[in-house]
Amino acid sequence: MPGRRPAERRTVAAGRTERGPRVPPVAMESTLLALIAGLAAWQLLIPPILGVADQGDYARVMRPLGLAHVGAAYEDTVFHWVQPRYRVVPADWTDLLPSAELLLAGTARGLHTVFWPDGLFDLRLLGAVHLAFYLAAIWLVLRAARTLPIPARIVIAIGALLATPDVAYVAYLNSFYSEPASLVFLLALLGVGLRWLRAPAPGRAVAWAYFVCAALVVSTKAQHHVLALPLALLPVLLLASAEGRRMRPTLVAVAAGLLVVGASLLATMPDWLRNPARWNGVFYGLLLDSPSPAADLAALGLEPTLARFVGVAGVEANGTVERAPVTFMMTAVYDRMTGKYGSRGVRYVDMEAGHAAQNLSLQVVALDLKAVVIGAFHDHEIKQAAGLPADEEPLYLIPVGR
Repeated sequence: MPGRRPAERRTVAAGRTERGPRVPPVAMESTLLALIAGLAAWQLLIPPILGVADQGDYARVMRPLGLAHVGAAYEDTVFHWVQPRYRVVPADWTDLLPSAELLLAGTARGLHTVFWPDGLFDLRLLGAVHLAFYLAAIWLVLRAARTLPIPARIVIAIGALLATPDVAYVAYLNSFYSEPASLVFLLALLGVGLRWLRAPAPGRAVAWAYFVCAALVVSTKAQHHVLALPLALLPVLLLASAEGRRMRPTLVAVAAGLLVVGASLLATMPDWLRNPARWNGVFYGLLLDSPSPAADLAALGLEPTLARFVGVAGVEANGTVERAPVTFMMTAVYDRMTGKYGSRGVRYVDMEAGHAAQNLSLQVVALDLKAVVIGAFHDHEIKQAAGLPADEEPLYLIPVGR
């Protein structure tokens, strides 16, 4: 018929049926992103909201941005429920820890300054900013995945959709931790890296986009600084390709730049963050399986008497047990339970120990005291020090004091 578009025709010669117009990738990607946005917004922005409570690390991001808890008491703000609102205070750049999260949280702080300069900072504003960057990063992955086979694209889409209702991922978007930046910039790096590898002629812009995303991933948190080395290998490996030889100066600059970023972050890491890592490397790593920790410490130039701290994590190595007025020890004789309940007896013992430790901790708080539950120790040394019989196992050390 005149005026009938070819895409609308349903029959062709030989009686075969012609397929209708295909759904463009943009429409499918937009639909998926809309579903992810709706699911995440429902959890993050509509009360009761999901989030992660401050465990003492919020200050690393809040202080430089001029934010503080509404409450003043430590026990009212830390290790409790997520707090939805925060006071605006003068910014404090003391002991600044560089992190890509400052870019995301700083964006939310800037929006608050423009639109709500006289009110409390709402955590949901930060959640909305995190969500916007999260969606943009997922779009980069979906956009780059267009060159992959259909099954691979389906797996990526399903994975992105299933991760959204998972509290382990979404709750962190309503927080001042660095995990949201880690997730966002890692996804962006995957998208840019995939496009770089799959595109026939990606060009210098993609190479520099890779550098930016990789540098942000490396700078997100201290544990990621060492990733600069493996991330710098991709541009080095691409030098062997024809396209890589054409872009040799750019690839060398990208690889060298990532190494400089990682080395600079490691070199400027503050001592308060570096020292626990050094401690853990020696006492909670290197010496754990040592047959003679004292001799190894002497070989390292350290005091052999420090061998008593082998197996103690850095955050617990401040003399808590030694200085505490009293330390409770929880022990168990597993045979008493397994003899009656079989292998499930082990589970029952661990459950009861957790309940008892929780009750003890609650009573400590009620008495306005402090306590820490420690499970990182060498069992045989604790058994020997406490004179425990062979069938009795130590489970918890709980120092209590002020």
